[in-house]
Amino acid sequence: MTRIKAFSIHLLLTVSIFSTFLAIAFLIWYPWPYFETENAPRVLRILVGVDVVLGPLLTLIIFKPGKPGLKFDIAMIAFVQFAALAYGASVMFEGRPGYIAFTVDRFTVIPARDIDDSKLPYPELRTGILKRPNLIYVRQPSDPGERYRILEEIFQGGPDLDARPEYYEPFAEHREEVLKSAQPVRALFGDSDQKRAVVEHFAAKHDLKPDDIRYLPLVGKDRDMAMILENDTGSVLGAVDLDPWYRYERTGSSAEDDSIRAENAVSP
Repeated sequence: MTRIKAFSIHLLLTVSIFSTFLAIAFLIWYPWPYFETENAPRVLRILVGVDVVLGPLLTLIIFKPGKPGLKFDIAMIAFVQFAALAYGASVMFEGRPGYIAFTVDRFTVIPARDIDDSKLPYPELRTGILKRPNLIYVRQPSDPGERYRILEEIFQGGPDLDARPEYYEPFAEHREEVLKSAQPVRALFGDSDQKRAVVEHFAAKHDLKPDDIRYLPLVGKDRDMAMILENDTGSVLGAVDLDPWYRYERTGSSAEDDSIRAENAVSP
């Protein structure tokens, strides 16, 4: 076997395995827009460098037919690749969005690792290895004493209400309540033609007009976006990459940034 052939085979195997991992990461663990809001590309860049680039490149460098210890060298390269992929996959799995929790006036991305599934009052809301993030409604405690206790715990470093699974309920049963907190999408773009194009493009993809949809902030670990809901049903349609706080802070953005976001206006 020649050096080039060994490199090609190694690269093909690496790309095949890595593509399977990417499919799981993109389609299940981090579907749009959570790949962006949680900054998953940071981990993927490291994995691409070690697994897809460095591994096959080392094979190209060291491979020589009949070389003593060649099998051991190849095995070590494969082991390092596997270890890097396993570590990266575990980091992404642990940090994956488990729940998209609605509380008061916004959606918040809650990592699966922050939630104890055993405390969920609805077993069907539990996460899994091959389950996408769950959209849930966070019930507000009705008892004043309970609210005060939770507030005290939060001040002492305890989890916020949206990270307390005992208050989680199925989102579909509370769509009307959520819709009451949503804002007209016109507040997202103001007088910006580029931002208007983002909203209009998104609405058109769902056979709707901008007046048929509303939005709520979607708060992620590294980036906030606007979650879009349908006026009539309260169904969550997806997200657009626009500043959800624009109506409060009219800081605007460059035309170039707006143009890029217009191209990325897609739903999950």
